[in-house]
This record gives sequence, structure tokens and C-alpha cells, in this order.
Amino acid sequence: MSTFVIDVPVAVRLVTDRSPVPAGHALIAPALLRSHKHSRRPTPRSGRERATSAPRGRCSTAALVTMDEKLAAAAGALVPVRTVAELLGSS
Repeated sequence: MSTFVIDVPVAVRLVTDRSPVPAGHALIAPALLRSHKHSRRPTPRSGRERATSAPRGRCSTAALVTMDEKLAAAAGALVPVRTVAELLGSS
């Protein structure tokens, strides 16, 4: 299974285009898109708090999917970065 962290513009595009995500792909969405149940938890304030609140073992192998070129360039030194086409298997 491949895990992808998607940003808000990617989530909106997937929904707007009604793009089916291939089987075997897991999507992790930003806190703003999580269920109401999860949004009741306080938002971590620091990067260290965010890192310790992330599910263990999942984020270390996750790739970031973004359409933001600046974010992709900055994150590319830290995590694998993929395009929407790569997420959907049409690269």
C-alpha cells in the first residue's frame, strides 16, 4: 500500500474531477479535511508536537502530493513529492 499526504488543493481537485484513487493507495488529509470527530482535538502548535501526534510508521513512508511548486521544492528535501498524475497512476 502506498500512502500519500494530500494538500487542500489536491483534495478539491480529486473531488471536483471525481477522480478515482487506485486501490492500494491510502490518503492522509490535512486537519481541515478530517472528520468532525478528529477536528475536536486541539491543533498542535509546534512542528515537534505535530510530529509526535502523527501516526507512527505511516508518515515516514508517505509521499506528499501537491500542486504548489514552492511547497514541492521545499518539501522535496525532506519527503518524496509526487504529482496528482502519479497519485492517480497516469504519469
